Amino acid sequence: MKNNIFVIAIDFGSNSNKYLFFYKDIQKHEFLIKDFVIHKISSIFNQKNDKSISKIIFNYQKLLNFFFSKIKNNLNKFIKNNKNVEHFYIKSIGTEFYRNNTYQYYIKKIIDLNNQELQNLKLFLEKKYKKKVTLYNFEVITQEKESELVIKSVNKLITNIDNFTLVDLGGASTEITIKKNNYINKILLNTGAVYFNNQIDLNNILNNQDIKDIENVILVGGSFVSLFFSLEKFKIFQKLNVLNKKIFLFLANLILYNNLHFNSFKLFLFNFLRRILLIEKIFNFLTKGLYIFLIFILFFLIFCFICFLVFNINFKIYLLILSFILFSVILILGIFFYIAFKIDDFLYNKIDNFLLNFHKNYVFFKEVKFYDIIEFYSFIKDKNSNEIESMFWDLKNRGDTIKNAFIFIITLLNIIKPINIYITNITLLEGLVFDILFSENTNIITK
Repeated sequence: MKNNIFVIAIDFGSNSNKYLFFYKDIQKHEFLIKDFVIHKISSIFNQKNDKSISKIIFNYQKLLNFFFSKIKNNLNKFIKNNKNVEHFYIKSIGTEFYRNNTYQYYIKKIIDLNNQELQNLKLFLEKKYKKKVTLYNFEVITQEKESELVIKSVNKLITNIDNFTLVDLGGASTEITIKKNNYINKILLNTGAVYFNNQIDLNNILNNQDIKDIENVILVGGSFVSLFFSLEKFKIFQKLNVLNKKIFLFLANLILYNNLHFNSFKLFLFNFLRRILLIEKIFNFLTKGLYIFLIFILFFLIFCFICFLVFNINFKIYLLILSFILFSVILILGIFFYIAFKIDDFLYNKIDNFLLNFHKNYVFFKEVKFYDIIEFYSFIKDKNSNEIESMFWDLKNRGDTIKNAFIFIITLLNIIKPINIYITNITLLEGLVFDILFSENTNIITK
């Protein structure tokens, strides 16, 4: 393996697609960024007709395109700082959704879409950067392999905790790994934040395990990371007394969005402008409004034509005026859309650049208190998904699943009764990177 490599690890999940960048040269090894796009493709399991499933797959394809466009855009930013890349590696896996046997016809369609985008990414890298690209075959991994990858990641990146219970809550599956005195035991469950199985008797399952004297629980998964940020903001909103004041809550979310401190005025400003301008909503509105405007112009031109006939005006003048009006309308709309797109692109890039800077300390490993989790759950348990997402922006697209995550983890913590509870952003993606680097047996240094 060459020294200057760039790894793109991709997890095609049941609820979201996630990617991770890793760079290695002679002097340094560093994880750069991890990002995701929520798609909820596993909702096809709830559908009873082909039309509904086809619609979900169509929406998934749009989100898949968006996901890979994010990869390409962020690649450009990181490659600028790592110009000596000699070799790109792309490794991707599929988890619980792809293991389903009942919907294999549709799952094959999804896999074909994924593979097409992976091939496009490979061609993009070869054409743009003129470097060698190794694209590994897409692999549907077992639940056992999921657990192995996550524990590999945690063991290499978290070195100050020896014994722990690791809980990886996915969209449709959950892996509980118990590590005690270098002995590892795994519990694989068919339940997740999206497809929650309330028939599973956790008490019976865990009581049969040797979990006494294990003081540490580590929570892994996007739901838990979102829960952590929302939990921290919940405590801040309580202190500010804004939870029942929509305007102040909106402003507090703007200030704290993707940030837990009050020191990012520029980020606040860019988020504020983008929200206030509502450019994306304007585009959606104009799609409908444009039809009304064109109908109005049509009737206006018909009226002018009738007037020209009544007053016997030269038809050439009518055509001249018609051409002038159409040209003016096209010009005005063109200028408006151009300016709107430019402003939105500028603001989006500014926000994105700020968010990339938040990854300077890559490994996210934070302690939480059980009573804080209970208090937060008590606050949101009677609220619907829209209310939850409007109050806590970090839970966007998770309002309908976060309660399942709460119920599962509160039940588990009540059984285990750990002293320390941690939430981390480490996932199986880091394990995929370590798999690629295994032959070198390299000690990875995190950024």
